[in-house]
Amino acid sequence: MLCDCRKTPVIDLFAGSGGLGEGFASAALSGKPRFHLNLSIECNSFAHQTLTLRAFCREFTGSGKRLPKAYARHLRGDLSRADLFGLHPKEAEAAIQEACLARLGEAEGDALIADRILQIQRAGIDFRRGVMIGGPPCQAYSLVGRSRLARAKASGEYREENDGRHVLYKQYLRLLEELQPAVFVMENVRGILSSTYNGRPIFGQILTDLSEAGYDLHALGEREADSLFGADDDPRSYLLVASDFGVPQRRARVFIVGTRKDLRIKHLKLISKARTHKPATVQDAISDLPPLRSGLSTDDSFDAWCSYVRSFALRLAHDLPKSLADMATLLEKIGQPRSRLPMNRRAETSDSEAGSGFIANHETRGHIPADLERYLFYSAWGATQANSPSLSDLPRRLLPDHKNVAEAMKSESLDEVAFSDRFRVQLAHEPSTTITSHIAKDGHYFIHPDPRQCRSLTVREAARLQTFPDDYYFCGARTEQYRQVGNSVPPRLARRVALAIQALDLW
Repeated sequence: MLCDCRKTPVIDLFAGSGGLGEGFASAALSGKPRFHLNLSIECNSFAHQTLTLRAFCREFTGSGKRLPKAYARHLRGDLSRADLFGLHPKEAEAAIQEACLARLGEAEGDALIADRILQIQRAGIDFRRGVMIGGPPCQAYSLVGRSRLARAKASGEYREENDGRHVLYKQYLRLLEELQPAVFVMENVRGILSSTYNGRPIFGQILTDLSEAGYDLHALGEREADSLFGADDDPRSYLLVASDFGVPQRRARVFIVGTRKDLRIKHLKLISKARTHKPATVQDAISDLPPLRSGLSTDDSFDAWCSYVRSFALRLAHDLPKSLADMATLLEKIGQPRSRLPMNRRAETSDSEAGSGFIANHETRGHIPADLERYLFYSAWGATQANSPSLSDLPRRLLPDHKNVAEAMKSESLDEVAFSDRFRVQLAHEPSTTITSHIAKDGHYFIHPDPRQCRSLTVREAARLQTFPDDYYFCGARTEQYRQVGNSVPPRLARRVALAIQALDLW
């Protein structure tokens, strides 16, 4: 499918694990897909493996075929990637050509990318009638990242002018000026709206550079009617909130859409905005997944885990005040010997050729016993109080052993502790909080809403909250899988943007 000239070519820069590209590849009006991913560029080897495997899948699904039975065997761990690709060499070669492991801005990477682009052009693909998408890395723009950089700057360990991450968008700009696609989509975190570089707002400079590259810029956010960029535009017009578009997550992302000026596109609007409907919830996204128990960092047996959970449940129920009687009742039920608790840490495998009964990336982490009790408290509170507790709501024995918590306890000001909500339960009947890359470090901020499971979210649950399909497999160790999911654009949100572009009927 490398040379499919019937579809609009797409090149994805800084592709990550492919959420933005997946949204475009799956976009279809009247049941007809329009976009074809010709090249996805990523510098992280694990994300690149994920991109390659997904590109392999699209060689089948993009042609209206079913995924091969061998793919399910690969996901179950019964067949290596080399053997899978060996069974389908044509599709594997196309996938390898689509997913490019390279770092933009470095000589070797730029040379490889230039060679790939030349091969695609020689095959008859004209990127001037195509779309360029991508989001330059956001660590320098995110609010948490900027907080860390500020501390490093104050200590003399960091110099802003030496941090090339602030201007990686210029690598995007370089290829945009070179290829001159009909449309581009640049995506980033909301923190870019307030980020500065060398004392100047970075977002305004990005808009100016993109406009001077020959593009009319369109904001798809709250001020859709004023879509063309002007000096008086509010930067927040470029902000989209994922939960407004059917994503079960309160994720805000900045989208800049540009159309080449010679096309004279003056208005671009999103299709089927979902604000008038009830937002999708955590329960909608993950309730049908097999229930799993968490792991234990010591004796990881079901009996040991069960003993901890039951004893913690009864202790918490006994200690709760009368005002939390409903929470105490729930915990007492969990603490009973006959209460059914999930036994497995991983979704059950299946011997069927289709792979039904197995869900990839759905395996739990191990937790220390102290965190089990915290998770149990948070999830039971969320199930009965419809919110997530703060540190001041916790029994003293469950407070984390942190210096700032100890200092706050002396002055009885726990709610003023920095990151006082670092433990948080995701509420079943609401959209989740933003799935971030921090989920790779621990699950404290992403506690499962079901207290009987007493754990943090799995990679697959996080992926569902990001709206990835279940056959979208994330490669690498579990920490790398979490990081890929947390750094992704929700495909469902990306698909809405793709449909808006498709509706322009430029091709």
